[in-house]
Amino acid sequence: MHWINRPLLEDALAHVLRSPRSSFYRDKYARAGLAPDTLTAENFLELPLLSRQEMAVVPIEQRTFAAPEDLRAIAFTSGTSASEPLSIPVARVARYSFDPSFGCNVSRTLLLLPPMMKSSGVIFTMRVAEEALHPILPVFGDLQSMANSAFIAKSSRCDSLWALPTIASAFAPYAQASGFAGDIKLIILAGETTTAARRAELQAAYPNALIGSVYGSNELSQIVLFTCPAIMRGSKNRFHVVADDVAAVELIDGEFVITYGLNRASPLIRYRTGDYLEEVAEGCTCGLPGPVLEWSYRGGVDRLRINGMQFDVEEVDRAFATFPHIAGKEYQVHFYPVKNSTAIAIKIETADPALVADAARAEDLAAFIERELPDVWRLSATATMRTALQKGAVASCTAEVVSEVSERGVKLKRFVNHVE
Repeated sequence: MHWINRPLLEDALAHVLRSPRSSFYRDKYARAGLAPDTLTAENFLELPLLSRQEMAVVPIEQRTFAAPEDLRAIAFTSGTSASEPLSIPVARVARYSFDPSFGCNVSRTLLLLPPMMKSSGVIFTMRVAEEALHPILPVFGDLQSMANSAFIAKSSRCDSLWALPTIASAFAPYAQASGFAGDIKLIILAGETTTAARRAELQAAYPNALIGSVYGSNELSQIVLFTCPAIMRGSKNRFHVVADDVAAVELIDGEFVITYGLNRASPLIRYRTGDYLEEVAEGCTCGLPGPVLEWSYRGGVDRLRINGMQFDVEEVDRAFATFPHIAGKEYQVHFYPVKNSTAIAIKIETADPALVADAARAEDLAAFIERELPDVWRLSATATMRTALQKGAVASCTAEVVSEVSERGVKLKRFVNHVE
């Protein structure tokens, strides 16, 4: 599947192929046996895809397409699953088309979303907040203290929230204790997969909120996918494309591939995101232009395939939600090889700093997870984790209560694969 905004595509290709400042794409296409001087939008689907790894090995000055005086920031990302960091030059964009109000009657939003609190994210946030058709006032929270963020939000009369799903969940008790959880009319989530179990948890915590999502990255330096109120009311992870800003969208074997040229310093032509979506054939009742896409998973992060077994974060979240006393707890699943065996060992870390201090209760909770979770954790329509344990495909499934999960950044990584 592909969708093209022809004027933006032609502009992006002309910019990268004629730029006197960088030959990054000309060199790339020449290596692929193409003649860069003859390429146009007609050749678009013949162009080789672009990977993050290709960008990471090229010094930033050799892939910067804008003059130094036109730069506004250098974005940085270590990536959720990538091993190499990446810096991206960001130039001024004349105007963004993204509406931060999502067509909702909100005026002040509390930001607890790390990408929006980085240099390029702050620039984007301030710009769209001021220039949007329905402007909003961004209120920057405190990621280190949910209590401080609750005070800031209440005193500022925030009526919406932008956050990682795990942070929105962690913030909920503070919003409830401060008495304004019911005042939140809109929650926008990003940075992690929003599972059905997590969405239900947040809907209960913020009963009057529409819950939606956006998609973007530091590589893109802006939001390119968003949910409208009609999609939010449907409670599915579906997205519209910011049609006036995105040059092209493709799904190649399910992977989301994007072409984006508004950031003149670092245009992305057929960039592989590593995220997987599906096209929604029926579109959306709101009638916005462009395709409607439904989130599937993030490669190597939300879905793993090991020794013929498939593991999905969506399913583990659902399994945790089955039990009220562990539903919503922060967890991380580690997959390990077993020496001289094709089987794997699984260890589940459940973070509960208060419970760690009580060894007996911590052991009881770990034992409960080990005993009960395998029966409700589905690996397929006909097999559970218990099935895999009984057949020997999984040698062990153990649990431990910890103060903090082992691998943690600003985004929570649910699955950690140690199997080579």
